[in-house]
Amino acid sequence: MMTVTGILMTYIIGLEVAQSLVRFVPSMETLEEKKMHLSTAFWFYITSFTLFVIISFLFKDQLSELVFDASVNVFVFEIGIISIATNAIYFFLQSVLRLNRNVKSSIILNLLYVICTSGLAIYFILFRKMGVIGNFYASIGGSLIGILIFVIINSHISFQFNARILRKLLKFSIPLIPASIAVYITFYVDRIFIKEFLSIADLGVYGIAMRFASVTNILIGGFMTALGPVIYEKFADKETPQQLGKVFYLFLMSVTLLIIATALFSKELVMFITTPDYYASFQYISILAFNIVIYNLYIFMPGLSIAKKTYYIAVIAIISAVINLVLNYLLISIYGTWGSILATTIASLTSQSLTFYFSNKYYKISIATRQSVLLILFSLIIALTFPMLEIWKGYFIDWYWVFIKAVILISAAFYFFFMAKKYRLNAILKESEN
Repeated sequence: MMTVTGILMTYIIGLEVAQSLVRFVPSMETLEEKKMHLSTAFWFYITSFTLFVIISFLFKDQLSELVFDASVNVFVFEIGIISIATNAIYFFLQSVLRLNRNVKSSIILNLLYVICTSGLAIYFILFRKMGVIGNFYASIGGSLIGILIFVIINSHISFQFNARILRKLLKFSIPLIPASIAVYITFYVDRIFIKEFLSIADLGVYGIAMRFASVTNILIGGFMTALGPVIYEKFADKETPQQLGKVFYLFLMSVTLLIIATALFSKELVMFITTPDYYASFQYISILAFNIVIYNLYIFMPGLSIAKKTYYIAVIAIISAVINLVLNYLLISIYGTWGSILATTIASLTSQSLTFYFSNKYYKISIATRQSVLLILFSLIIALTFPMLEIWKGYFIDWYWVFIKAVILISAAFYFFFMAKKYRLNAILKESEN
């Protein structure tokens, strides 16, 4: 529950100012202008989360009972609040590095954060037997080390603050708060419905599937994060819409290959890593990976952000969340876990379709629409049908069948490679870096 609270508080307390920076900073021409915007946002973050910690501590008894229940140790709540604040500031600083195209520094800093957090978690949880408090200590320690390293290498933030700039950033970002909350509801509500309408065992199986599917986010996350600043830096160039359209199609090709691999080998992966209680989770992994991919397509639809029509983004996100809630309620009692997942799939596809339609009104990119839609539908069919075939074959590993699946995957990889050459991927990416 503290994790959910932390994510929601990051949206609300930070007022999504980081999203404003993604929109404005890349297109700025002078270093001084960038520095002023980044510094203003940083001190706003520091002030907001400091006040958040102070208010939370002043009303800790009431808030801990509201968030958890009366039996929860208030000290755990306090440590959790500090963890939320330090991690929010650390991830903001990570976004500063990415906005300034310091990819190497961002990767090194994130690696150190993961190593420190993991090492401290092992120490506090395994050796000191501190349980959930140990996890919070590790999170705080990792984020503070990350913040300290950023301060040492920092050349982007100074002791500057501009109220006019803050008003500009907030005007853009505040409509994104309900959008971010709605998106989070869209991708979290399935767990609530599975827990309430099915069973804890079903939730455990679903949780395992989601952990495997989340690897998709890690694999494509770096590319998506790097692409955003490039788009907003070069959106005014006349060749950008055409280049972005080609990159979009190539991205669809690559993630289709990823979904094929997931659909083909998720059963073997789950059977190697988990126990028989969780074998059934494999059938959900490819469709969950598909949903993650669909959600991330928003980066190729920058029109609403470029035109500063963030209220459209909020309305679309709320519509998607409502669709997901209604369909979860209607489908889960009929189709179980599959009903919940399909509800999220329909909501995600609706959200991205609306975003694409309205975004193209303000910034039209040259997308091969028919081919792209066919590729998305092909990915969806693969994500749904291959797991069904594996269920029919049963829970055992047939090495002859594994060989056939490997041949299918290699053939698809070769097809992607030749299509990438056709669309000049390397040339496009090199041009975007200049």
